[in-house]
Amino acid sequence: MSARSSRASGTAALLAAALLCACSPPRDVAGLSGTYVMSKPWNADTLVLRADGRYVRRFKAEDAPQAVDSGAWFLTRGAGYVGLRAFPKRWAFVHDLMGDTTNGRVLTTPTMLSLSVRRSWRGVVRLGWYPEFNWWYVRVR
Repeated sequence: MSARSSRASGTAALLAAALLCACSPPRDVAGLSGTYVMSKPWNADTLVLRADGRYVRRFKAEDAPQAVDSGAWFLTRGAGYVGLRAFPKRWAFVHDLMGDTTNGRVLTTPTMLSLSVRRSWRGVVRLGWYPEFNWWYVRVR
């Protein structure tokens, strides 16, 4: 093997390792702490994950009052999901994707909400609610 080909394969391996690390999401609470905004334009939906294990979510639909939810959050053992404890299930159609079964009532039963942890190819950390429908909280700071 020539020195030139050895150098090229070493450079390629280093580049591949750097890309792999850049695409891996954070694996600890401190690395995931921050402010995230939902990627949908029809509402204002902000989730703040604090390093002390608490979260605050502010949601404002176009013609509705703002809802503010808070509680504890955690990272699963494999760091693949963020769990929001005591998350209020306010709108059944959002959580169940089965149509609004609440008949306008606000649900008060808290639930556990799981968000998948991913990093985009651009390196942005994202938390997926329904990622198959492209519903992502995108980290803004």
